[in-house]
Amino acid sequence: MKTITLRILLCSTIVWATLNGSRAGESQQMEWKSKGGGSFQSPESWKGGKVPGPGNPAAIVVRGDCPISFEDNAQITKLHVSGTDDPLVTLDLNGHSLNISSSVEKEGSFYLGPQQGGKPVECVIKNGTLSAQSASINFFASDKAPLALLRIAENARFQFGTLTVGVVGLGEVSIEPGCQVEDWRKIILGGAPGSNGVLRVRGTGALLQCAEDAKNLRKALPAAAIHVGASGSGLLEVTDGASARTGILNLGCTSRMAKDQPTEGTGHGKALISGANTLVATKETYIGGGKGRADAPAFPDGSGEMEISDRGKLEADVLRVMPKGRLKLDGGTAVVTGMPAAPPSPGVGAKLDAGSTVVVVLHPGMKSAPLHASSISLGGAKLQLELASGFAPAAGTSFPLISYDSREGEPFADLPEGSTLMAGSTPLQISYSASGINARVKSAR
Repeated sequence: MKTITLRILLCSTIVWATLNGSRAGESQQMEWKSKGGGSFQSPESWKGGKVPGPGNPAAIVVRGDCPISFEDNAQITKLHVSGTDDPLVTLDLNGHSLNISSSVEKEGSFYLGPQQGGKPVECVIKNGTLSAQSASINFFASDKAPLALLRIAENARFQFGTLTVGVVGLGEVSIEPGCQVEDWRKIILGGAPGSNGVLRVRGTGALLQCAEDAKNLRKALPAAAIHVGASGSGLLEVTDGASARTGILNLGCTSRMAKDQPTEGTGHGKALISGANTLVATKETYIGGGKGRADAPAFPDGSGEMEISDRGKLEADVLRVMPKGRLKLDGGTAVVTGMPAAPPSPGVGAKLDAGSTVVVVLHPGMKSAPLHASSISLGGAKLQLELASGFAPAAGTSFPLISYDSREGEPFADLPEGSTLMAGSTPLQISYSASGINARVKSAR
């Protein structure tokens, strides 16, 4: 534990030093001086009277509200946003773009985080495109670190190579209706032990895409991934008609703080998919573990849960619910298409490991199974049934639970053909067929 704490503190110290001073060979950092906001392109807004350009890093550290407007496109090598006294920095791009890029390693970065001992910090990006090679939302090593919140609002687009939310603190990103966030490498929510990262995608037109090809998910590299709870805690929430697309979705996994270091933390990841026309589409989805690339083994130590409700939908080529994973279907659906020679085993689209749990909430008028897989392996997983609030189904009512084209392996744990499973105080009889699994309310005796 001492080693972990020391390493995190050292990492935080390096980041803080990097953000607040120029390294050898780096152009001078430009610092915001204007109180109460101003124009990004105005020399009066910057200390020294010089507007940052393509060779400069920039720091915007303010008190209270700070609306910043753009009169033209801009390019810098790094941007650090912070402050005290409930800082709110609004970057109104006015139809322009801000490009944060550099050929220098570890530059091209956008940082958002509170001052040490400060209050929560919020940044709003609107009316334009902000692109960066990487972005970090809250990077301070303290369990008392306040929230850093990034909002993508009013037709804004945020593009980057890697996004880490809750590096070692509490971070949140909100993608609002009509806005887009595009990533071409990976997203990490909760990147270290004790951290917490939240990513919310809400409303019609809100889009999160983690794929090399932003126009076609099927051309996405398998390495394009969203890691929810990578050593820390993570939450991905897609609701109210929003969409999220990625090559790989991991809910709860372990991660390394550096490539040459041993695994130091076990994460817990959760995904909520809810609302009509809400869609999460992936090539591979792992609940309670995950993997970083197509040829890598799955991480066995994480825990994860996914809840699909109120007509929300998951589409995946491969779905694996691992021993510490839980999938809950409460009025939503999961469709697993499978693909040739796909992990976790050739030809299997959905694989439920022993120890994993599938929860199905029974609703009035259920006509189709909430989980459909081209092929499925139950693997001795646990099945739980619940009743929707206020619902009391009549004896003889049948409910489709899972449909498939083919099934491998043993049935659900302790649920052979004809066995009884309780949903609250209602007994249901479980039956297996060549095309699906069903539950029928038993007659009272």
